Amino acid sequence: MVESYITVKNLADYLKLDYSSLAEEEILELAAFFNAAETFIADYVGLTLSQIDEHESLTVAIYVLVQDMYDNRTHYVDKNNLDRVVLMSLDYAFYQSFIKRKKKLTCNLIQENSIKRLI
Repeated sequence: MVESYITVKNLADYLKLDYSSLAEEEILELAAFFNAAETFIADYVGLTLSQIDEHESLTVAIYVLVQDMYDNRTHYVDKNNLDRVVLMSLDYAFYQSFIKRKKKLTCNLIQENSIKRLI
């Protein structure tokens, strides 16, 4: 499952909550936790929110971050105290995005050098 398919109901199920009995405030709170987790992950690995969808491994990180925020009822993520699974997922996605950026940069340099030789 990629990030774009995660719903508040999925998150409630993961947290073992009965979605149908949640108050509107609780649903909004889960949605806020979800948005915070997405934004934190995007900032951490240097991706846009749309690029997160390319990394299915980040789905677990989203669920774990939301669970941590729900369990602790905090509205922030402490970068100094990340869960190991989350950290591994974020590091993997960061590495993958770094490799893609490096390949793109290399291709751009090759194209520039080819154009210079033609001129």
